[in-house]
Parts: sequence; structure tokens; C-alpha cells
Amino acid sequence: MRILIISVYPFPIGYSATNRILSYSKGLVELGHYVKYFSLRPTEKPDKVINKSSKGVFEGVDYEYSNGTTIWSRYTFIKVLQALYGYFRSFYVLLFKKLFKSFDCVLISFDNVYLIFLLSFYLKLLLRVKTVLIVDEFPYVLRENISVYRLFPILLKLEPIIGYRFFNGIITMTRPLRDYFIQYKNNSCKMKIIPMTVEPERFNIQKDNIIKDKYIAYIGDLVKDKDGVDNAISAFAIISPKYPDYKFYILGSAKNENDLVRLKEQVAKYKLTEKILFIGKVNRDKVPTYLCGATLLILARPDNERAKGGFPTKLGEYLATGNPVVVSDVGEISVYLTDGLNAFISKSNEAFEFSKKIDEALSNLTKARDIGKKGRELSHNVFNYKVQAQNMAEFLNEL
Repeated sequence: MRILIISVYPFPIGYSATNRILSYSKGLVELGHYVKYFSLRPTEKPDKVINKSSKGVFEGVDYEYSNGTTIWSRYTFIKVLQALYGYFRSFYVLLFKKLFKSFDCVLISFDNVYLIFLLSFYLKLLLRVKTVLIVDEFPYVLRENISVYRLFPILLKLEPIIGYRFFNGIITMTRPLRDYFIQYKNNSCKMKIIPMTVEPERFNIQKDNIIKDKYIAYIGDLVKDKDGVDNAISAFAIISPKYPDYKFYILGSAKNENDLVRLKEQVAKYKLTEKILFIGKVNRDKVPTYLCGATLLILARPDNERAKGGFPTKLGEYLATGNPVVVSDVGEISVYLTDGLNAFISKSNEAFEFSKKIDEALSNLTKARDIGKKGRELSHNVFNYKVQAQNMAEFLNEL
């Protein structure tokens, strides 16, 4: 098959959504399919450019930015023009490719419901192309507290009814997402659950290359209410006196500078600035080094709409290291993981309860390492990108 993926996320280096797209795309390529990633708009801030090339090939996956640049302008008016140009050029490119029958199906992976509606309508009804929506979490209208939806609550009902009617297939990461989207799809639309995917081979690194330090670690966005980093900090503060040799590495960046300031103030309040280290955003090729070197990997995710629908990609990376993992019991965590077998699962992300699981792991490292090995088996057998890419290919073939 020839598969086009349309999205708005940075590529090839970016967020967890980027990593998910890259992992199953890489798997599809290894199965012999052609995959191209097509970004509708720029993704990079002018003062912090990570992805510089607007087109290329990364790990076998072709990619292209519709604007011909990855970088947003500094000026709002020009940014609007960039977005509009990117959208219009995308529609032109799709028409051009259709005329030459370039793709067998198009996957759409983002959650702007209006743009999804326009693309799916254009692709299916006008261009007669098979389209599939890929969903990793609940729509932003449910996750975010947006004023327009408070003023006009009818939009919450109208948007999904309108937005998801024209797809041939919908792939969701979890069962709650499937149950949500199944009520808005058309009768002929097929559905498939493809769970979180990870590339286990990335984490097969030599011990000589890991960081020589005693630390526990978290990686991800430092966004308020997403992964409970503030609770993880409080939990570490509770157990730190018992384990004075351990540090806490926090890997990742904050989109909102206020979030980072708030977390640093919290660390200062606990007087742990020398033990809780904000490493910042880490390049993709350096992530395994930090994660594999940790004694323990933690994720104190809160029980909210984001967690109920999604499944953290970082958890797959944690498990792939073979290191023990402490995670809060939210969403579908307990569908795949069992406390004391392949993970340490806290019933709550509240600091005191979560700290007890960290203590349980650190107090018996022999047992913890055995649990970590079981977690790694899960990442190889279930979350492995090769396994799930095969499932995705079979589903796309059915369409």
C-alpha cells in the first residue's frame, strides 16, 4: 500500500504524538508499504527550531511540510497567512496526487474537528479516497476548558456529529475512545483499537553508555494537570530522607513558562534544588540513555479526561528499558499492567500514596528488577511497533 499521513505535529522530532506516528509508520515501512507524513502547517518556534528540514526521509518515512518551511513567523498576521497557505496548498497537493493515484489511503491524525471535517469531506466525497481517523485521546473540546463551549454548549454536541461522519475507518488507542467515537461514525465505518506503540530496540543500549548516577526519572511535558509532575515531586520529597543518595531527573519542557516556574518554586519550597534536576527537553537519540540509566521510572498521572481516553506513550518507553516502573492507576493502565507482576501501580496519584509505591520498589531492588523484566516482556510482545503495525496494515487492507 501507499499510505499518506496528514497531521500538524512536529516531525520527525517532536511530542508523544510524533513518536506514535513515527513508530507505526516505521513498522509499516518495514512491512513493505510506502508511508509519507504530510504536515499541514509549520511547527517550530523561530527561537527554538528543532526540525529544520521541510522535507526528507527519516527512518524510511518520507515527510514534507506543506508550507515549504517548518518555522512559524514571529508575527501573528504572517502566522495566519502561513496557516491558510498551508491548508490551501494541502488541498491542491491532495487533488494533484489523486489525479495520479498516488495513495491507497489517507490517515488523519490530529484533533481540530473543523479541519478534520473539511479534509474528510474533501477526501472521501470529492476525491473518493479511503480515509482513516487515528485518535490517541478525547477531542480537545472535552479536554480543555474553552470559553466558547461554555457560552454555546450545543457546539459540544454538534461538532462530533458533523466532524466524524465521512471516514471509512477509525483507529483508537483505547476502548473508552472507541466507545466515544462509535456513536458518531457512519454505519459503514470500521473501527480498530491499536494500543500505544514503542520501538524496543531503541532501548538496547550498552551499560557503559548509561548515566553513572543514582536517580529516578520522569519524561514528558511539564504541563499542569497532564502527568502530575507536581505530585511526583511531592512524592519524591516524602521518600528522599530515606533514600538520600537518590536524585530525581525531570526530562521535558513546558509549553507555558509559568508551569516550569511553578514546579521550580515547589522544588525550592522542599529545599531539594540539588536533588531534583530539571534536565530540559532531550533529543530523541538521548532519551534511551537517560531512561535506561534510571533505577526507577515514575508517572503520577491524574485521573482526568485526558488520562481516561489516552494511554501514555512514555509508559511504553519506560517498560522497554526493563527498569521497574511506578505508575498511577488511570485509564487503561490496569488493562495491561498488574501491580507486583510487571509494574508498581498506585491506586492514586496523590503524593503520599504514590510515595509508598516508590518506597516499595526502592526498598527491594531485586524484586523491583524482576518486575521490570516482566514489564519489558510486555513492551516486546504487546506494545511492539512491529506487532501493531501488522495489525494496522491488516485493518487498512480490509478497507
